[in-house]
Amino acid sequence: MIALLCLASPAIASADNDDAIFPKKLDCGTTSEPKNCKAHQRLLPLIMGGALAGRRASMRSVARYASEFSNGIFVRDQKLSCAWRMVIIGSPKLRSTSDDQSSFEKTCLALSKSDYADAEMLAKKIALRVFRVNAFVLPANN
Repeated sequence: MIALLCLASPAIASADNDDAIFPKKLDCGTTSEPKNCKAHQRLLPLIMGGALAGRRASMRSVARYASEFSNGIFVRDQKLSCAWRMVIIGSPKLRSTSDDQSSFEKTCLALSKSDYADAEMLAKKIALRVFRVNAFVLPANN
């Protein structure tokens, strides 16, 4: 029993740390479409798993959930969305597209300098969690 707890504790600890890198849920009872809200909120853990496994499509979904699905389903967080976009285009392990670059520019370049700096720090944290190495190049902020 103790051995199982020891094995589980790193997973529990990393799950707590993951709270900062994923969109926060809102109460579906306050939205005009509670059924749709609950469906998206049930889907998020699957998407999170894919994002942590380094799947580009899942990372894109996380970025969209943080910025576009803020209509009563998730808390809108442009810095978080930007951080995931940075990870997508800054990773040497993923091949980004022109759409990824466009989404990065649309999301990130609209941030203030301090918010952009916060997004960079968060992107480094996400990249370390996803790729387990510091092999990550931050995109240039033009």
